[in-house]
Amino acid sequence: MDILDEYFQWLCSRVDCSGEPGSSYYIPLKVMFETEFKVIVPNDINRKVDGEALRKEFCEEYGYDAEIFEDDREPCSVLEMLVALTERMAWEMMGEVRDNSYGRWFKEILDNLGINRRTGYYRAEEIVNIANNREYEDDGNGGYFPMNGPKKSGQFLCQKQKEIWYQMQDYFLCHF
Repeated sequence: MDILDEYFQWLCSRVDCSGEPGSSYYIPLKVMFETEFKVIVPNDINRKVDGEALRKEFCEEYGYDAEIFEDDREPCSVLEMLVALTERMAWEMMGEVRDNSYGRWFKEILDNLGINRRTGYYRAEEIVNIANNREYEDDGNGGYFPMNGPKKSGQFLCQKQKEIWYQMQDYFLCHF
């Protein structure tokens, strides 16, 4: 098995999904892994850095030299960003440690995007690109954190201009 395949499977396992071909969510997860995360709002660089930090953790866990990723200068993928974000979501919500809550939050993001177990390649690519390019609606519908709940004094307007971290915070305020 090639190291990138091993890394992909490791990322998937972090959010309680399988990285094996034919498994549930395999196609959309693979699309996310193959899609470079775009930093459009300046502070989203923090989401990129968090995603890239997973590479070091993977290398430490499996005994690989961390430079295997640096040599290729691989950009952060959407999947890496979302896995890292999911881990932060779990911590923000309940200060949780790894206890299957990562999978819960990751699947909530997939639901928010409209991705399900049967989402095919082209549809997954379209959904991921809409979210990644911030081409979703101002209220976040079509993105990671839609604000389709009650709005308070317009504070949730124009989600696509906010960094992902603050979209997540708004989502928590609106839904939990």
